[in-house]
Amino acid sequence: MRADLTTSVGSLSGTADGVPTTIQLTVVDAATGDALPGAAVYLWRRHGRDDRIAARSRLNGSGVYARVPVGKGAVMSLDRTRVRDEFDRVRGFHASSLNGFVESVVERIEHMTVLDRLAAPLASAVSDLFGRSGLKDVLSGSWFGHPLHPLLTDLPIGSWTSAMLLDLLGGGRAQPAADVLVAVGIVSAVPTAVTGLSDWSDLGDTDRRTGLVHATANSVALTCYLASLVARRRGRRPTGVLLGFAGASAATAGGFLGGHLVYRRGAGVDHTTFDTGPAEWVGRDGTAAPAEGEMVAVIAGGVDVMVTRRHGMLCGLADRCSHQGGPLHEGELVGDRVRCPWHASEFVLADGSVARGPASAPQPVYEARDDNGILQVRRNRQPK
Repeated sequence: MRADLTTSVGSLSGTADGVPTTIQLTVVDAATGDALPGAAVYLWRRHGRDDRIAARSRLNGSGVYARVPVGKGAVMSLDRTRVRDEFDRVRGFHASSLNGFVESVVERIEHMTVLDRLAAPLASAVSDLFGRSGLKDVLSGSWFGHPLHPLLTDLPIGSWTSAMLLDLLGGGRAQPAADVLVAVGIVSAVPTAVTGLSDWSDLGDTDRRTGLVHATANSVALTCYLASLVARRRGRRPTGVLLGFAGASAATAGGFLGGHLVYRRGAGVDHTTFDTGPAEWVGRDGTAAPAEGEMVAVIAGGVDVMVTRRHGMLCGLADRCSHQGGPLHEGELVGDRVRCPWHASEFVLADGSVARGPASAPQPVYEARDDNGILQVRRNRQPK
């Protein structure tokens, strides 16, 4: 994280109810004094009780969220792809009422600390259960190289959506097929929920709250479809169809929150995706190569790199764990692997491959060398 970026307000243009809708920011790196490319930031009226200013922008080609007070400079933290700064209670949220309503609902969920009373102990219990049983790697998709939960969600969603379309448009001849699809969705929802529960247990507090509501909505959907299947089998088809529609509505709400977790919050994504690192050797005066069995973190080309010495050879991996961004240099060495301090994922030092989950994506590899007492690193030029 960096806290050395400052913003100043440039030009304002456009109004909605007397409030500027577009603001041009100048973003300056306080360490160098260099101005980053300006970013047009759009402000809109929040629907609800908050009445705050929200801003979206892109800096240096990376997806960035920036929240700034109008008319003031604001210190922001840059985490490579996201900038966040709590902004003053100022009027000015201009958007459609639907968009504003959805945004306010999600934000309220994220700040419902009362959910932690259930979420925290449940996540701990799930982690212990799956960890002791050895199921964590299987459920996380470490063996597959891709998280399993997003793959499995297509099965219940696709089955139930198809059943709904047959109920609406298929007529009497399509009823048996619709019933089968409802049953397929119910069966496939079980492994989908279990893999999702495993992933959810690794999230931080804010995302865990949203995930809990996401899981609750999907549980309501599953319950509705179970009741729908029972009603269909007992000859109460209109009731079964209506229960299916209710289940579809709950599944839609759950799906929206799941999408928010992934696409807006970055849950479950590879946290090293955009860390390209330097192509040429980069070093810093005063940073010495680590001793045998020691781990250090250096910044090279804007990327944190963990360097260690094993069997006399220097090894480098991206310091941020691909799973949830944990700092590998604060973990421990286990043979020829490094173990993340957050969720115990293990990566092979030689090639960054996943030796133990819950991570499913490998760590980027970096070359390291000792150049007259100065540690230097560069991106690995050899394909994995």
